[in-house]
Amino acid sequence: MHLNRKKTSNNKNKYELKTQINIINEVDKNLNNLINICKPKPIFSFIGPAIRSRLYKRFYNSLSSGNDIPFEIIFVGYSPPEEEMPSNFQYIFSKVKPSQCIEIALRKAVGDFIVFAVDDETFSDDYLNILESHVSKYKNDPIFFGSRYKYGGRIIDRILKFDLSDKTSPKLGLAACVKRNLLIDSGGIDKRFISGACDMDVQMRMYEMGNELMIIPELFIDEDIVGSDGYPFRRSFSLSGKYDLPLAYSLWKINGQMSNKRLSSVQSFLDKDILIISQGRNCYSSDRWV
Repeated sequence: MHLNRKKTSNNKNKYELKTQINIINEVDKNLNNLINICKPKPIFSFIGPAIRSRLYKRFYNSLSSGNDIPFEIIFVGYSPPEEEMPSNFQYIFSKVKPSQCIEIALRKAVGDFIVFAVDDETFSDDYLNILESHVSKYKNDPIFFGSRYKYGGRIIDRILKFDLSDKTSPKLGLAACVKRNLLIDSGGIDKRFISGACDMDVQMRMYEMGNELMIIPELFIDEDIVGSDGYPFRRSFSLSGKYDLPLAYSLWKINGQMSNKRLSSVQSFLDKDILIISQGRNCYSSDRWV
């Protein structure tokens, strides 16, 4: 009888403990929901592949310093943050190719505008306040926005083109800022891109839809890694030069001339296994992505 009473008491204690844990979890969940409701919805979603984890904090600080505008950063890739990041920085682990990481980040974004970002970039002073003032001023106009490029204290505007070797090539901006709904409705990122140049394709599609580019003269992007030709590394390095730039040119140039219409439709990423298997072209097997 005594043993049965002790067993019953233990079961009761376990049940009470489990009930308390469930109550704590429910309270925690409700608190998180309340915090999310109280947080202002981001206007800008900065999205990109997560590659250089040691630079995430610097990237974040260059945006947040002196800033009053709500924003979020979503990096997707194989390099988790090395230190604790603020709540509006979201990291998602995946070993798929970089362009697919950008697509995943796009699907997670909630900002009104998408800004294409690379983790080795830093931004000019008051970047978000200036960007938001232009977005608000031209909110009813068919406009997308871009920044200028600065390296070693020099402004290098010659890179702000679709095809650097073509004098008739349309202008493009760095850190292109486009309306999220337009990008999603137009098919998102084309899965044929591997690493770079997908943001170039997106800007050309904005042109095709009747939008105009405004490069905001006060906004600059600094980038750590630069190719030997003096251009941003992502337009110089082997994957972009060998695979992605030729693809971009084939979509928008015919017989050496620019086309106002895309020469083939967007091949969108599929939902199935988007976090774990690279879709479309993949240049080689690598420990970096699958």
